[in-house]
Amino acid sequence: MQKEVMDVALYPSQSRVVTRGSYVLENRTNAPLQQVHVNLDHDLQVTQLELDGAKLLDGHPEEEIEAAFLAARLDHMALPYSKTWLRLLFS
Repeated sequence: MQKEVMDVALYPSQSRVVTRGSYVLENRTNAPLQQVHVNLDHDLQVTQLELDGAKLLDGHPEEEIEAAFLAARLDHMALPYSKTWLRLLFS
């Protein structure tokens, strides 16, 4: 992860927090990357999980986003030293 931008909204009267994050992922190797796996705490309620230029791998249904897991095949991040954005919204 190269860059991180976080926005945290606290709702003390509701005992709730909402977090929105954007991350720049960079392939810092000399080899192409073909997959990215994202795994978050299962106690989080994930409402948005996006990885630019990615497609879910076969056998990994859309419902996995609700389970805070994403396995994706990459298109443009396959090249060494390329970058992509990962965006999350959870509470």
